[in-house]
Amino acid sequence: MSDICGCGIVIGLQTLKAGSVKQSETPQTMTRTIPSPAPKGFKMKEEILKKLKELWLHNNQLNKLPNWIDNLTNLENLSIDNNQIKSLPESIKKLASTLKKLYLGDNPVWNNQKEMKKIKSWLPNTKILED
Repeated sequence: MSDICGCGIVIGLQTLKAGSVKQSETPQTMTRTIPSPAPKGFKMKEEILKKLKELWLHNNQLNKLPNWIDNLTNLENLSIDNNQIKSLPESIKKLASTLKKLYLGDNPVWNNQKEMKKIKSWLPNTKILED
């Protein structure tokens, strides 16, 4: 398997965790951790983004989702809980057919009924969970 960014991430990647979690591997899902903040010059190759099934961005003090989030066309689980996110972009609708679980708790958006109603309408088949 080849390195995609010089920081130990491999092409077979299905799960990506960013933050202070430990690196682990199982036969079914390879998991790599990128330190938070990511190394200088870190760029994720587009073909990797399209293969991701899980993305864990919790506990990273994010105030918005990364611009490339709607390119994750195979994403099934997205954890963005415990950040500072006030709203999600409408482009999140592009994930409606694949996204099964969205962990959104401990963000300002979680307590905003108007925003939550929009998100639920954009992702009608997604379980939106607190944690």
